[in-house]
Amino acid sequence: MPLLRNTLSALLISFSFITGGQAMAQDTTANNKQLLADFGAAVFANKDLSTLSSYMREDYIQHNPLVPQGFGLPRIQ
Repeated sequence: MPLLRNTLSALLISFSFITGGQAMAQDTTANNKQLLADFGAAVFANKDLSTLSSYMREDYIQHNPLVPQGFGLPRIQ
């Protein structure tokens, strides 16, 4: 009987970890999607560069070789 109880307890705990992890991943995905939607709306649609500091860090790594590294805003001439 103790073996059955321990096995059932282990299965229940494993199931809780699996389903809880999936729920947390879904929350993170939804939050990331909303963050990207907000960023796109503010920066690209509204052209509001004053909000960049809420979306990007000072040490942002730019992967475009034509744009300088960091958070600095490009100079428009």
